[in-house]
Amino acid sequence: KDLTSVNILLKKQQMLEREMAVREKEVEAIQAQATALAQEDQGAGEVERTSRAVEEKFRALCQPMKERCQRLQASREQHQFHRDVEDEILWVTER
Repeated sequence: KDLTSVNILLKKQQMLEREMAVREKEVEAIQAQATALAQEDQGAGEVERTSRAVEEKFRALCQPMKERCQRLQASREQHQFHRDVEDEILWVTER
């Protein structure tokens, strides 16, 4: 990887995070609908189980995304540092 590649991956990660924010609102809407259905007692147990499963699967995606973002940011900092060092070395050797 290089700095450009990491920056591209970070942009993709940001797009994915924005999409997940939209999906989070959808999961919240599902939870609200499940609560309403449970109050009407129309298959409350099944609705609750399905609703809980959807939320758990969604939450299971969030942590790996955060970890990937942290790794990408650390990688970007490392590549930026190396690029800055190379630029300084080049500047010193030209003088």
